[in-house]
Amino acid sequence: MTRIPVSDNFYLDEFIDPWTYYLYGSKSLRYIAPQTIAFTQRVREILEVPCTINNWSNHGKMSAKEFLLQPRWKQNRSFKESGLRVFDKALYNKKLKARGMKGDALIKKVVGGTTSQHKFGRASDIKQNAFTSKDVHDIIEDYRRELMELGLTTLEHHEATRSWVHMDGRTTNLNDKLLIVRP
Repeated sequence: MTRIPVSDNFYLDEFIDPWTYYLYGSKSLRYIAPQTIAFTQRVREILEVPCTINNWSNHGKMSAKEFLLQPRWKQNRSFKESGLRVFDKALYNKKLKARGMKGDALIKKVVGGTTSQHKFGRASDIKQNAFTSKDVHDIIEDYRRELMELGLTTLEHHEATRSWVHMDGRTTNLNDKLLIVRP
């Protein structure tokens, strides 16, 4: 698979679920808010460690089609919904079936609530091995103003996301502080 860079450290497939990537390829970029890429990239630069969002493509070694044709138990070993998430299961499955997909390639369930910022392309969940989620929250707070200028508005509370950090750019009308939410 040819990977499409969207920033210095991230590729499009890292922000997109495999179903959307299979259906739309490079056009999937239109479903990710530019500020999501911007603040995610800046957090990665601040942390100075590799960060993972989605890894279903195995660093470009696997196409979305190849991934979706695997048994579900193999699919479940990968991060696939830490960026954009499917909004409408029925619509997507209809489109997937029209392309000959069936069985484990279809969407079994939609992850997250109906207003999840992931479904609007405004969120990313990053995983890394150097810091605790509390440490990352503290570091983000140190860079809060800069990150808010890039569009970051919200974090999930670190106690609810111990192995990742959820960041999003929803409208909050909080001018000078980040909204901390609990899922």
